[in-house]
Amino acid sequence: MFAGDLDGGIGGAVGWDAVPVPPLMGEIAEKGGIIPASDERAGRSCYVLENAHDVQVTSSVFFVYGDREHIRFLLRSIFVDNDDQDFVNAHLGQTADLWFIENGRRAGHVDLHSLISVYDDAGSRRVELDWLRFDELVPVALSGSVLRHGEELRLLAAHEDFAETRSNLPLLYPDTPIGYGMQVWVEGDLTDEPYEVYPDPDPAERG
Repeated sequence: MFAGDLDGGIGGAVGWDAVPVPPLMGEIAEKGGIIPASDERAGRSCYVLENAHDVQVTSSVFFVYGDREHIRFLLRSIFVDNDDQDFVNAHLGQTADLWFIENGRRAGHVDLHSLISVYDDAGSRRVELDWLRFDELVPVALSGSVLRHGEELRLLAAHEDFAETRSNLPLLYPDTPIGYGMQVWVEGDLTDEPYEVYPDPDPAERG
């Protein structure tokens, strides 16, 4: 159990059908240079929202961002401000794990389903999130150097840090690392197809 973990809420799975640096020195740090993965300083920090399922196929959608408000934006667009009931229902059936990564290691976790309430209003489903609780559980900032556009997320101990969790990250690392932004992993293949489905909370520098 990690100190920052909070588990609970609803689980289940719905398929994603047709789914689509480290502290460096001097100028290298300013340019986002790469150092060997074996260097223990290689890990950066970020928030990773993972929607995973294992019905028919094993897959995960990863949202990898450096600011808490990026995650809030995504949750609003997926659950609260979305008029597509099928889309919302599908996500209610998937996991919604928010991982806190600090310096390349898992530092905490929130099962976001524990913050979601669902109401039926005259036959339509309405979803609300407990934003006060969100602010209490999700740190406003992470320690260490924050992951940036164009960078891969180096997880220094993915198998150890995500053992006995619902995450598919141990299946990706070390051979298929995720990076800043959105991507979907489907049984070995990693693509950026989520950009065709979800609004990007941090699009300014995406190349």
